[in-house]
Amino acid sequence: MGNGPVQRPTLKDIAQKTGYSINTVSRALRNMPDIAVETRERIREVAREMGYHNNALASSLRLGRTNTIAVIIPDISNLFYAFALVEIERGAREQGYSTILLNTSESGAFEQNAIKTALQKNVDGIIFGPAQQSLDNTRMLMGSGTPFVQFARHFESVNADFCVGDDKLGGYQATAHLIEKGHRNILLLNGLAAHNSSARDRQAGYRAAHEAAGLPVQPDLVREVSILAGDVGQQLMGMLRQRPDITAVFAYSDLVALSAMAHLQQNGVRVPQDISIVGFDYIQSCINLPVPLTTVDIKIREMAAAALKCLLEKIAGPDSSKVVCQKFTRTELVPGATVQDIN
Repeated sequence: MGNGPVQRPTLKDIAQKTGYSINTVSRALRNMPDIAVETRERIREVAREMGYHNNALASSLRLGRTNTIAVIIPDISNLFYAFALVEIERGAREQGYSTILLNTSESGAFEQNAIKTALQKNVDGIIFGPAQQSLDNTRMLMGSGTPFVQFARHFESVNADFCVGDDKLGGYQATAHLIEKGHRNILLLNGLAAHNSSARDRQAGYRAAHEAAGLPVQPDLVREVSILAGDVGQQLMGMLRQRPDITAVFAYSDLVALSAMAHLQQNGVRVPQDISIVGFDYIQSCINLPVPLTTVDIKIREMAAAALKCLLEKIAGPDSSKVVCQKFTRTELVPGATVQDIN
């Protein structure tokens, strides 16, 4: 007869071999920051030598936690969200959490499925970038009892946690910069304001800058474009044919701005000599662009870190329904090489 099945080492076995308590061993293996680095490394080394593999399901049943958070975002192809995700994942890992990513492609139906998937996986919390097609999915989250934080966008009509950029201030800064440089006919290539709090607030900032300068807001110079696939070129070139007096563009995002620059170049229009452009997001803080884009820094890393901190605070708190943070990160204009002074 052969030998019986090999018994897998347990937390108790590792505790006996290392001389630490079972609780210390457990927390070290979950990389919890309250355990000294040297202790964590010693325990993890012994665990590897003994062939220990954590049973995540058993741990979650025992602790009532999965040490997992979900990040639900509307567009993973948008570099803003990609860079934010890197910051969230890094910070979560340092706190002993793993992350799962769910992309909704700006779809309310996909978003609903993503939320259900996250809840079925018993995640400890959710960082939620709402597609904002309706309030239904946010209400579902609020009723689930699972801690969540709205990220980058938020519903003003509900009292829930959020970490977003000060989009109105950023819209004001971008537009005021162009006005200061002598531009009066400024085309706003905005996102879909009806379903996007960021687009609404950036447009409000655009309007406020005009009002502060004593300039009328020209409704025909406000255009909405798809921020996924985008119809930037068609909208932009069509407007330039209708309004050849346009001298500047304020774009909803850096990606919209870069798309606009590409279409202008293809049509023989020079930036900034013929058309000035200001973007929004400051993705070049994370990558190098061939031409430094004048843009608005929305503090991607700061916003992502604040959202994670808020979520972990809610997870650790006794009442997940209690609002612990409603944070606006302050924006800052970053001058580049895409704005011409025409004064």
